[in-house]
Amino acid sequence: MKPIKDQERTRSAYHADVARNTVHRSSLLAPKLEGSDVDISFANHFLLKRGFKDIACRLTAIGPDGARIESRTHPVCEPRVYAFSLADLTTEPVDNYMVEFFTADNFVYPFPAVVVNHRSEHFLNSVHSYNRILNDVFEDDEINASSVPEASIDVRLSSDTDTFGVFTSGPARVSEPIQVALRWPDRTLEAEVAPPASRLGNSVISVHDLFGDEARHDGAILSFKPPTQAMFYGRMLAGLRSLSDGALAANHSFYDCSDVAEYWPDDRPSTRIYPLLEGLAARIRLYPIFSPCRLNTRIDFRDDKGRVIRGVDTESLVSPSAMFLNLPVTELLESLNISGARSFGFSVWPQQGPTPRRINHQLVYENAAGTSPLAASVAISLRNPNALRAPGARGLCWGQCAIGSDLETRLGLVLDEPDGSEQPIDLRLLSGAGEVHRGRITLNAGGAATLDPRALLPELADRPVRYLWYWATAPRADLAAYAVTRHRISGHCSGEHSF
Repeated sequence: MKPIKDQERTRSAYHADVARNTVHRSSLLAPKLEGSDVDISFANHFLLKRGFKDIACRLTAIGPDGARIESRTHPVCEPRVYAFSLADLTTEPVDNYMVEFFTADNFVYPFPAVVVNHRSEHFLNSVHSYNRILNDVFEDDEINASSVPEASIDVRLSSDTDTFGVFTSGPARVSEPIQVALRWPDRTLEAEVAPPASRLGNSVISVHDLFGDEARHDGAILSFKPPTQAMFYGRMLAGLRSLSDGALAANHSFYDCSDVAEYWPDDRPSTRIYPLLEGLAARIRLYPIFSPCRLNTRIDFRDDKGRVIRGVDTESLVSPSAMFLNLPVTELLESLNISGARSFGFSVWPQQGPTPRRINHQLVYENAAGTSPLAASVAISLRNPNALRAPGARGLCWGQCAIGSDLETRLGLVLDEPDGSEQPIDLRLLSGAGEVHRGRITLNAGGAATLDPRALLPELADRPVRYLWYWATAPRADLAAYAVTRHRISGHCSGEHSF
């Protein structure tokens, strides 16, 4: 884990001198999981954002023995969406796919803005890139200076649903086991899991298989403590799996910082504003994995102008502890008989002392009827006003919003800072053919605008799945977006935040 202070120092150094400590390779790993195909997609942000015209994308299939099966290199030079079905690389058994980008220019950030999609006839699960092989020993010095558990994972164990995590080994074979802990206020279950048999391999860890029916109790906090791996940055893919149809609803894990003292210099709140999406119920799950303190929490419901209709102080949370918060936002909205809400703000602040630098939570969108299909659970970090901002920065956010005959997608755009006037937002939708829609909307500070790609592009609505990408710009730097996709037949959901 690289401390936030060091991350901001790196960003400051880049803005001061673009030729210092440059980055020329950007990468990710995408696991092959049983019962699903795996695709990647990305808008050519290298060109659209930075003007880089000559990018090479190399796709590599890696077998169960950790050996390369096949590599193919593709030029990335057009202002459009690139999508690759990774199964097309080989018909041989695969454990992982490695995706690499190369340039003579300076990537600045070693992670590419790529979404990994696992899909079948029952579901589409989308998650942005979350692990990678490091570029050199100097990066290894920074990234692996400290190691903490991975957590912030929703747990559901029933006759039809299991909870799982995917551990990936890096460029060297792992010999140490993966430690797993499941905690409740009155007890803890612990176990060790053997690592993959080879380098660049995967271990799929089933919580039910590991702990059996003992784990079937509500209110559990799940964490994985993977062994430290040289030359590798490894978040986990973790979430829920439907036992009836094999569907997945997973996102990346997040650091458990409960043993790390990392704070902002004051006690100002960390916040976010989120859209309320038609037909989906929203909730917030906040796990006790931030630097030690007691946090207060609050939800503010806002109208179409971004104005607060009503604010509600919700529960407090102690970290570290064995309790987490599960805040049913939509149920709270209905119980208060509030009408006209279009967005909600979520704020946290310490009862005493400074605010922890890393406050992560799960933003959940689920079927409003509360039925059994899997929910979208997106790992989000709250914003703090102390965070470094590039001088004169304008707003830019982009991300995937899938479309197809079996899919419904809702795209919500927000301005995270509730003060100020309404702003013009220029929105483009891109496909593999290039730009397919351009428009302008008006967005109020603290408000939300919700769009349906099927309505904007009806000619694509009844075709097989397509990976569209949105590209939104604004005069203000606090622009953010969230896309949630629901399978129209199974009802399973998946979601992601913008880059």
